[in-house]
Order: sequence, then C-alpha cells, then structure tokens
Amino acid sequence: MNTQICKPYRKTACFRFPSILFNETIAKQANRFIDRMPKPIPKAPMIEMKMNGVKVTIFKPKTKPNGILLYFHGGAFLCKAAPYLYEIIEQYCLQANCVVVFVDYALVPFPSPLLDAIQVLDYIKERSDLPLGVAGDSAGGCIAAALALYCRNHNIPLALQMLIYPVLDRKMRGESFQMKKTPSWNMKANAKMWARYSKNGDLGTPSYLSPMEEKKYGESSKNDHRSRTIRCAQRRWHRVWKMAL
Repeated sequence: MNTQICKPYRKTACFRFPSILFNETIAKQANRFIDRMPKPIPKAPMIEMKMNGVKVTIFKPKTKPNGILLYFHGGAFLCKAAPYLYEIIEQYCLQANCVVVFVDYALVPFPSPLLDAIQVLDYIKERSDLPLGVAGDSAGGCIAAALALYCRNHNIPLALQMLIYPVLDRKMRGESFQMKKTPSWNMKANAKMWARYSKNGDLGTPSYLSPMEEKKYGESSKNDHRSRTIRCAQRRWHRVWKMAL
C-alpha cells in the first residue's frame, strides 16, 4: 500500500466529530472556516468548474489518462471537504494516472447529493468515453455506492468502485454499531447523521439512500422505476431546500 496516499488519512484518527456540528447554524460556521483553510499547493494541474450546475475540482495527470474517477468526500453529509483530502485526490490522480473529478455536492438531505452525482455523471458520459470509476470516503462512500447502483440500473459500465470506510446502512446493523466510545466517530454521531440525511424519506428508493438495503447486488433491473421517481422529485426538493437554507 502506498504510504503517500495513506499518510493524509491518518489525520482523521486525531479528529473527534463533535455532535454540536449537527446544529445547522454551527455547521454553516464550520464550513465557512473550512473555506478559509489553506489548501495544499497542487503538483498536478487543477481546474475548478461546474458540470451541469454542480461545482467540481478536476485533477489531471501529467500524461494521457487511463480513465476518470468521480470522488465524493466525507463529512457526515454536512461538512465540506477538508484540505487534507486534496492531497489524497492528487495522489490518486498522479499514481493511477487518471483524471479525478472531486465533486462538491450539496450538503443537504437525500436525494440532492445523489442527484448532484448523477448530474456530474451525465456531463462526463456525454463528453468522454474513458473508463469511469466512482469512489468516496465515509458519507462520500455512501454517495459513490448509490451512484454505482444507479449506473447498474441504467446499464452504465463502471471500471471501478472504491469505498473508503463508507457509511452504508441507515438501520445501523452489525456489531460495530454497538461501540459507543470509539474515537473520531461513534454510534451516537452516526444516528444523528442518518436522521438528518434521511429526514425526507427514501422516495421509494431505499437502496439509493442506504445502499446496504439493496437486495440484488450485481443484478440489473430491466424495469427499474426508482430512478424515474428520484429524478421527478429533483425540482420539488431543490426548491424546498433553497427556501430552508
């Protein structure tokens, strides 16, 4: 395992996610602070732009790329990407020799983050035939897994799915969820995260909200109406959220 990639992740072990961040006002203040934090000096070409209205940061390798990786950051669906993640993304770009599209998805409840991911996916598929992969850490891993299911249901081929300590199960089943005093993240914080992210319900698409609820991994649904449901809800939910923010 490459130590250059692993090193920035170690910083998360020193951080305990404070429950007070689930207060929306505090979260907004924290995100303004993150915006002011200096980012690492890039070694790879980096471009900021919008894809179908969604902000992204693109990292490009120095030679012809092997593919494109969509990356979704963690932060409990609440916090913006910390600067150390830019170091990691850059290493993925340079060492895998691929373009990395770092997605600045909406920090609001489901389904908006997934809808942003779909918008970016559509933009890329219309303009490139390079192999495509999805990846994410923590909450971003949930979005990446949901997007992978969406791709399967729409016969969009993926070359890679990379999930890094992802949150995938809103029902919080399993032995690890009984650990209440773990550093950095624990069951109490996890429950608050899911309560916020799922407060609008699953819109009839439980596995897009909580990927562990998928019943048929690896199988494609020919008559899949879930994506139609989630797309039809897009305009209505965005209008409600804009009024609330």
